[in-house]
Amino acid sequence: MHKHHIIPKHMGGSDDPSNIIELTVEDHAEAHRKLWEEHGIQYDFIAWRCLSGQITNEEAQKEAVRFANTGRPSWNKGKKTDKATRAKLSLAHKGKPPGNKGMKGQIPWNKDKVGVQEAWNKGKELDESHKQNLAGSYDIEKVDTGEIFNVVNLRVWCQEHGISDGSLHSTYTGKRNHCQGYRMITKHKKRGGLFNPPPKFAE
Repeated sequence: MHKHHIIPKHMGGSDDPSNIIELTVEDHAEAHRKLWEEHGIQYDFIAWRCLSGQITNEEAQKEAVRFANTGRPSWNKGKKTDKATRAKLSLAHKGKPPGNKGMKGQIPWNKDKVGVQEAWNKGKELDESHKQNLAGSYDIEKVDTGEIFNVVNLRVWCQEHGISDGSLHSTYTGKRNHCQGYRMITKHKKRGGLFNPPPKFAE
């Protein structure tokens, strides 16, 4: 059995025994449905739906809180602070520096820095060893004389000697013995080190 307030508490009803009756769950739900239809108060609508199994207790509580907060003005809306309160606030902040004290006149860190900043090495010429370290290099052997050429810009070197750089690479992988009398014997990685050693050439 459920205890039901004849005059609901949200309408000013008390917990006095004379205002409470015992009802079955079904009758309790029906009582709140009638109150809802008669007075149109949302709390009775929520109670009816909860007791009739349409929503859970948790959902009913959330709806009740949401309804209670609907349209409720801020606690201090329209309230003016009296002189005594203002005096207390002023005293509490007395002697404390403002948050922006000392910032007046400071130059922003990015003043005059408009657009993209220039690179640190703009206009600086790199020496040949630095260029080679950045670009990597290749050791090219002239087959008939055994002369070794250390080449930094392979494409330009191949153009100067009338050789296809792709065909010259094939001599390194072992697909070709030589390319117009030249073959690649070493490939140096960028910033030092070697690539995988070349395969043995067919004699």
